Amino acid sequence: MSYSKDQHFFDFYGFEFSEAVKKIIQTSMSKDMEFPILFEGKIKFLQSFINQPNKMQLHMDKFLKIQTIGMEDLRRDLRGQHGLFAKKLIPKHHIFGIYTGTYLTKEEYGKIRECSQVIAAYAFSTGISENDLMLDGRKSNPLSLINACTTYQNSDNVEQELKNLNTDFFYFRYQGITYVACYATEEIHPDHELLCDYGQEYWEHLNEQSFVSLEGDSKLLENDLLVTEEVEKILGSLVPQKVVSLLTHSQMAALRIAFTKRKIAILNQLPFAYIEAYVLHSHNIRIAVKNVLSSRCPSAILQLLDINYNDEMKILTWYISTASEENKRTAIKDVLSSRCPSAILQLLDIKHPDGRNILMWYISSASEDNKRTAIKDVLSSQCSGAILQLLDINHNDEMKILTWYISTASEDNKRTAIKDVLSSQRSGAILQLLDIKHPDEMKILTWYISTASENNKRAAIKDVLSSGCSG
Repeated sequence: MSYSKDQHFFDFYGFEFSEAVKKIIQTSMSKDMEFPILFEGKIKFLQSFINQPNKMQLHMDKFLKIQTIGMEDLRRDLRGQHGLFAKKLIPKHHIFGIYTGTYLTKEEYGKIRECSQVIAAYAFSTGISENDLMLDGRKSNPLSLINACTTYQNSDNVEQELKNLNTDFFYFRYQGITYVACYATEEIHPDHELLCDYGQEYWEHLNEQSFVSLEGDSKLLENDLLVTEEVEKILGSLVPQKVVSLLTHSQMAALRIAFTKRKIAILNQLPFAYIEAYVLHSHNIRIAVKNVLSSRCPSAILQLLDINYNDEMKILTWYISTASEENKRTAIKDVLSSRCPSAILQLLDIKHPDGRNILMWYISSASEDNKRTAIKDVLSSQCSGAILQLLDINHNDEMKILTWYISTASEDNKRTAIKDVLSSQRSGAILQLLDIKHPDEMKILTWYISTASENNKRAAIKDVLSSGCSG
């Protein structure tokens, strides 16, 4: 959770209600208090916090302290931000207090959410029905400073990160209002940070930032010209800077649209500081990197390559090496599909944990069904370095992988496989192709031309001529 003094206040211990919420409360007043069984003995304790906010403040001050996250912290996104820490030993099941703020209807919350990303970072839903209320915690108490133990970005680390969880929330209902209380799930030692699990849906929701949030007008999605004009207007206000500490919600959304819709003219003008801020300040860095790669904008991707992750490694190295085995293939394909030689060459320097070059692992570890697709991914990248590395790979120690790709293709698919090699426009691959023979002993290129139907022969000849290979 990021912090900004002008957007979030954490010294408010009371509760506020919008006019619409007040009307709902008046019609549904109930003195029944519903509690989780674990905390049934704490009814009067929590009731006193609702009726005497200063009592809750004194209670929190006794056990908790606000500290700034140090610059050495591995959680790069939280450096310089605030966190909540234990002043003294806190026993398991200790109740810290109640999350305070302003109660809104879901309709009111939705209107604010269209204009401000910040409210989503500090909001609690009190239920799943349309009549349930939202608790806006932008003006709240120190409980709003509890950071997440995981962001679910790296599936390999989530299980370990969840072991750091020591705090959770529970709901209880009192006089028609659902309140959110916070307690310790484990014993917390002095100076240890309070950490909770926001839930995977929280992070997915923050990353599903549709363009509607820019102006609240869904028609913009249907009109590419309007999208371009709106993005240009927002990004046109960017001032070249060496360092950008924070981008607004609209700027982040506009950048995402520019990358995913490949607005090359706009992206070519972006200073490095904004691409760096877009990637490192995104709630899901992996999605942000993928968006930049998908833009196929050389200048943007070149700037991406200069970004460091946690001052330890280049962002692209992090993107590939920290992906789970299941997602690593997709991450590699993202880089190959960028068609940016510099990005692909940086990819070629990365090694798989088993010691193999990452591209060799990508090809050789693919199942027989997927190997053909993997080879096509490399050929379509049109990167000389990647294709040359491909040409050195053997299939099952019997034949070169490209020879296998052509010779084992079915008669129906052989023409497509040959065209894949020709379309790579890389002489090394095409020269290796020329050495391959068709099972009927004809040179494979001779077979490609001579057996084409009269309707397709001209296209086959054009494929060869447009390959750019003198051989």
